[in-house]
Amino acid sequence: MKVLFRTLLVFIAASAFFLLPTQSHANSLNPQKEVLSSWLLTSKDKNQLDAIAKDFEIVSKTGNNFEIYVPHAKEQQFKKLAPRAVLKSQDISRELNLAIKKDPNYLSGYRTFAQVQAALQTLAAQHPQFVHLSQIGISDEGRPQWVLKLSDNAQNDEEEPELMITAATHGDEIITTETTLRFVEELVAGYGTNKRITNIIDNNEIFFIPVVNPDGFTKRERYAAGRDPNRDYPWPEKEQRVSVPCIDNLIKFFHSRNIVGSIDFHAFGELVMYPWAYSRQAPDSADQLIFANLANQMSEINAYTAGQISQVIYIAKGSSADYYYWKNNTIAMAVELTRSKAPNSDQIPRILDETREMTLRFLENF
Repeated sequence: MKVLFRTLLVFIAASAFFLLPTQSHANSLNPQKEVLSSWLLTSKDKNQLDAIAKDFEIVSKTGNNFEIYVPHAKEQQFKKLAPRAVLKSQDISRELNLAIKKDPNYLSGYRTFAQVQAALQTLAAQHPQFVHLSQIGISDEGRPQWVLKLSDNAQNDEEEPELMITAATHGDEIITTETTLRFVEELVAGYGTNKRITNIIDNNEIFFIPVVNPDGFTKRERYAAGRDPNRDYPWPEKEQRVSVPCIDNLIKFFHSRNIVGSIDFHAFGELVMYPWAYSRQAPDSADQLIFANLANQMSEINAYTAGQISQVIYIAKGSSADYYYWKNNTIAMAVELTRSKAPNSDQIPRILDETREMTLRFLENF
């Protein structure tokens, strides 16, 4: 009987071990799903809007009308700040889920995280002279973060301008990853045959990070570890902020290089923007002129709205563009692509056309 009892205990312990999620996948197996609601507020009260922007994400502005994303757990806090706000959507992911249910091929042109990784690895394997792939860290749930370097001598560092293009900081903005990856594939295909592309790659070191937030991207969820990753960088008023792992990894990579120019692709809004975001104060006059001229050049063809982040949308403390400009005087742009975070697959070629010339002009600027 004792032998049988000990055997049973061993069996139960072993079964429990295999049923437990590993640390790297614990959050992905958690049945609780991130839910954000969308609210509309009409307001001219800057004190009210400043208080909202401190804790919530103001995502768009049309005149005095603002759209704000609110985690369900913070809805009561938000309603106290904005009692006249009107609920637009109880779950911002609902629209995409309904579109997929209606059209099973809605996302057929988008790659999964595994397919994005495979595409990057294939490019690096097939073109080792001017394509180099490396890992900058792992996410909160254990997924790798990749950076792909394009340069005429990609395996080595040269005295050339270092530029960085990032996408999918918000995991639900999947159009940014697909557009960025297709743009990279065009650059690779055109190197050596297209003079303009060849000059860009020969004279720069360009670092592409197509998925900043792999956990959110995989689950089509906006945030990372429950926090807004584009409000999670340190900023001049909060220098000691500790960022979530995917942003902390990106910050460390940024400081390992000398990035003189950057684009952080987001969606949506058709905007080309620059610092400051944390303050209404403009950059100093010389930098303001550089930013404004470049933003206007980038938006000339696609007619995107150009301007300072805190003026075009609203104050956003902890953004990537502010951090890069603050820490390295980087010409850091934030671009909001198109009118949807995940438009139908048949719209991807059109959005790539919107993005291509704008991005080429940015890369040629340095």
